[in-house]
Amino acid sequence: LVPAAKRPDAAGKLYLSHNNNTAVQNSYSTFGQLNASADYRIMFTVDNVTEEVFFGFNSSDVNASNQSQYKYYIRKPNNVLLGPYNFPVSGNPGYILSYTQADNGPNTITSGGYTPITFSPDMTGDYSIEFTFPEPSPNNGTLTIQYFDITVATPVGTAYTAVNGRVWAKSWQINVDFSDESFYGSLFIYS
Repeated sequence: LVPAAKRPDAAGKLYLSHNNNTAVQNSYSTFGQLNASADYRIMFTVDNVTEEVFFGFNSSDVNASNQSQYKYYIRKPNNVLLGPYNFPVSGNPGYILSYTQADNGPNTITSGGYTPITFSPDMTGDYSIEFTFPEPSPNNGTLTIQYFDITVATPVGTAYTAVNGRVWAKSWQINVDFSDESFYGSLFIYS
């Protein structure tokens, strides 16, 4: 997350791109895209089938008029693909309106958070969330995700508690849009 002291001049959006321009095509991976290799997937780990996964996203690329062109899938540990599901837009569960909502997390855990999409896993292991998005020209398209949250939670009575360290990727692809903004997020190496 971006530290509060560094906002609002901070940036750092998840950047998914497929680009056939030979000048830039080697600059981007298949990060976060449907059927990307395991090295480029956005992963979350489930240790017990009683856990719930709450998540949401926001992209300025997606709105009510083009939502049908932006999809996400969930890949189970046994490689079964669930979906496609529509990328959330304003007014729908899973839409994160602001940095504060993303920082607070799902409102199922913390008040002031966003209303999440809830996923109930039926097996333990490593899952991934993968996206598809339009190509205005062949093999050339992008999806920037400004706000995102994936929270794996364990039940405690009738409530849930977030479990830290369950969301991970072998390689994150983050973009600051070539502006005067900077990336101040923290990435933790786990081995």
